[in-house]
Amino acid sequence: MKIALTLGFLLTAAIYASVGFGGGSTYTALLAVSGASFTLIPIISLLCNICVVSGNSWRYLRRKTVKLSQVWPLFILSIPAALLGGRLHVSE
Repeated sequence: MKIALTLGFLLTAAIYASVGFGGGSTYTALLAVSGASFTLIPIISLLCNICVVSGNSWRYLRRKTVKLSQVWPLFILSIPAALLGGRLHVSE
């Protein structure tokens, strides 16, 4: 099961990264199906998503596909939105 989960994560990362996304919901689904503890699922999904998105962001900035001067308002607004979303209580 661990090999299948690892391959699922690698495949998810490759497919989502190829189009500029992170794949967080797919990591969550893979972990839920594998029987992972519900307390670890959001943490692992978030960390994997951040890794893939950070790599994509670095590539876009390096190739000057995206100008940082045009997207900084999104970065600033995403901080309070993430804090609000993180405070939502989701039951088991």
